[in-house]
Order: sequence, then C-alpha cells, then structure tokens
Amino acid sequence: MLFATGNLPFDILLLVVGIFLLIKGSGWFVDSASFIAKRFDISDAVIGLTLVSIGTSLPELATNVYASFSGEADVALGNAVGSNITNITLVLGIGALLHGTLPISDDIAKLDIRAMMLVYILFGAMCVPWLGGEAILSRWDGVLLLAGCALYSWWLLRRNRIPSESDDDEEAEQETLQSMWIAVVLFLVGLVMIFSGAKMSVDTVVITANKLGTPKELVSATIIAFGTSVPELAVTVTGLRKGKQDLALGNIVGSCVFNILLVMGVAMTITPVHVSSDMSSRMLPIMLVSGAGLLLFVRGNRRLDRWQSGLLFVLYVVFVLDNIRLVL
Repeated sequence: MLFATGNLPFDILLLVVGIFLLIKGSGWFVDSASFIAKRFDISDAVIGLTLVSIGTSLPELATNVYASFSGEADVALGNAVGSNITNITLVLGIGALLHGTLPISDDIAKLDIRAMMLVYILFGAMCVPWLGGEAILSRWDGVLLLAGCALYSWWLLRRNRIPSESDDDEEAEQETLQSMWIAVVLFLVGLVMIFSGAKMSVDTVVITANKLGTPKELVSATIIAFGTSVPELAVTVTGLRKGKQDLALGNIVGSCVFNILLVMGVAMTITPVHVSSDMSSRMLPIMLVSGAGLLLFVRGNRRLDRWQSGLLFVLYVVFVLDNIRLVL
C-alpha cells in the first residue's frame, strides 16, 4: 500500500508528517537504546560510536533502506548526497553563523575532515562512468563501503575520542526514562515511527515527482535531505549553545562519513544503484566542493570564521536554486 494519493497538497502534507515521524521516532529510538545499553554496562565509547555518530544518520538510513527495497535506488542516492551537502552548507553554515568564530580542534581538522574528504573522493570515483554511458554502483561496491565503515568505526574506537555524556545529560535522560519497560516500549515505537516515516516520505516523493515530471533524486536531494538533516541541525545548535564545539562539528563530519559508508553501503548492497548524469555532473561535484571548502577553511587557522560559514550557506542557496531551476 502506498502512502500517497496523487493529490499534490495532501501528498505534501503526508511528506511533512513522514519527516516528522522520522525525526521524532529517531529521537525516541536513540534515547531508549542509550538507556538500555547503559543498563547492560555497555561503555560510553561504544554508545557514543553507535548512537551519537550514527544516530543522527538514522533517518537517512531508514529512508534509503525502504527506497532500495522498493526499487527506488535513485531516491536513496539523492537523499545521501543531498544530506551531506545540507549538513555542511546549511547545518554547519547556520550553526557557525549564529555562534560566530568556531574553533576547530587539531584532531578534527587533521584527521576527521580529511577522512571525510577521502571517503568523498573514493565514492565520487565509484560514480564516474569510466567506460562511458551511465555509472552503476554494484552490490560489491556496497560491500566495499560497508567494509570501510567497519574500518572507520574501528579507527574511531582505537582513538577513543568519543565524548561521554555529561552529568546534566545523564540526569535529563533519567528524568525522561524511568524504567526499562518504558525504554523498551519507546524503542519499539521509535522503530515503527522511523520506518513508517521512511515509507511515507519515499512514497510521496515518488508519486509527486512522477506527477510533476521531476527527477526523483532531485526531490530527495532537497526536500527529504533537508528533513532528514534536522537531527544534525538540532545536535549542532545545541552543542554550540552548550560550548561543545567539537561535539557539534564532529557530529556533522561523522554523519557525512556514515551517510556514504553505512547508508549508501546498505542501500547498494540491497540493490545496484544507477548514477544519472545530473548526479555525476551536478550534485556530486557540489558535495565535493562543500567538503573541500570546509577542509580549506580550517586547514591553517583551525577555526571557521563567520564569513566562511556565510560562504557555505551561499553554496546551499545556489544548490537549492539550481534544483528549482531544473523543476521550472
């Protein structure tokens, strides 16, 4: 059964509801999973790795898994690439604009952002049609990305740099979840909301794009990507407000890495993905430019100034306007 009607205003409302379910369900899932993990004495490092770094990528993962199983792999690719563009240009751009000068630690500048760019370059090379025609991302490519995800996760654990939760965070969590039963219920309800929201979002995008004659990957790279990037925006703004700059920036960079290695790795393993000319000639270059711009900005002075974050935000505006131009 499709969560779409063919009625454009109503389908747009369904899309908004689907994105809300994704965001709210992800929050409940992460909070309850963290509570359950701590009850079983799982370390903060493991909780941070699996929930802080990957947790904000859960909406993208759910959306892409459903899209792949539904034979809409172009939606999965558009969502992953669009989310990465949105994370750096919009989420980080707005966060840094509001905060002012954003100091960057040596670890993030020297290691994390460079690791992100390496992942971008390798994925971009996969998407190039070397023999002409249309590039196809195979299941073996997906397995390679998942292997890279395992390696990246091991590298993070070896560095042991995932921050543990503060006392205030733990107290807030205890106030929210008072018992294991509540945590288990929220865990299950969160899962249902996540995958219901993913189905609703993908179905409405497919139907609406077909009705308007618009490429599905274009809609997924803008509307769905913006919606699924809201958790990153919330974490970034909250982190900067609390003075946790490394957590805020680390969340953005880590999410961008996992969106490629984990989210696209899973999607490509489920079904091969065809890379359109629009994706290889327009969207992927913008993702690479946004990552390279961030690397260039923080390489020397280890900070992101307000004018630099403003340039990142301008790049997002250009990206959206270019997509609107194609629709019109």
